[in-house]
Amino acid sequence: MPEGDTIHRAARTLRAALVGKAIRRFASSRILSRDLPGKRFTEVEAHGKHLVLRLDDGRAIQLHLGMTGSVHVYRAGERWRRSEGAARMVIEVGPPLEDATEHVVVAFAVPTLRLVVAAVPDERPRAVAHLGPDVLAPTLDAAEALRRLHARGDDPLGVAIMDQTAIAGVGNIYKSETLFALGLDPFAPVSSFDDDTLRAVVDRARRLMHANLGEATPAAQRRTTGSLAQRFHVYRRSGRPCPRCATRIEMRRQGPQQRSTYFCPKCQLGRTVPRGRLR
Repeated sequence: MPEGDTIHRAARTLRAALVGKAIRRFASSRILSRDLPGKRFTEVEAHGKHLVLRLDDGRAIQLHLGMTGSVHVYRAGERWRRSEGAARMVIEVGPPLEDATEHVVVAFAVPTLRLVVAAVPDERPRAVAHLGPDVLAPTLDAAEALRRLHARGDDPLGVAIMDQTAIAGVGNIYKSETLFALGLDPFAPVSSFDDDTLRAVVDRARRLMHANLGEATPAAQRRTTGSLAQRFHVYRRSGRPCPRCATRIEMRRQGPQQRSTYFCPKCQLGRTVPRGRLR
């Protein structure tokens, strides 16, 4: 499933193609509204793993890519990279005072696609209001993220930081990489970590994701989903030696959804304080 950095990269690409443009044609098997042609896009936002495409009439199109969804941006007449049968939404846009189509945005195989009330410009649409602070937001509400993590005191840390209602945007990759980088136990309850450690978790996830977000090349930006460029230390490296201590990396599943967690049993298990910090 795409994580927060991929969604923010998608928002950046869509923003360049859509903002200020008017809808020439709209087709969707999920959104049946017929009054969208003529409406203009005012902003494209990322909220955790959700995309919100705001319109000038106070509504917005909300998407969640799920496990296999993607959103592509094409020039008018350009050949699509996926089959037409996988398309769940097609938007043709162009300058407001012209009739020509400039870009075509296609959402493929997305599980969540709906038209929502966007509220006032600086507020979240109701459909994403339940999400925790976005880990990649320009101004992260770290105090609110900390409060929401504390509310999940009995949950293992590796489960809590993937709870999108606590912190939005973190998935399997950055859960595993963040907790390995800090040398923290993914299976210990949140209540066993102090405030400084939880702040360090949020900050490290944010820094790792920002670093990868900045690595997108112009070619990669043509598609809004794709493989991560960074080198992983533990993610999908079970059975390989830990880059710190050479112990074999392991994978366990945790939480109600049995999501995979990769970790070093020697460097991480039993540790509730970041590496290099005195107790």
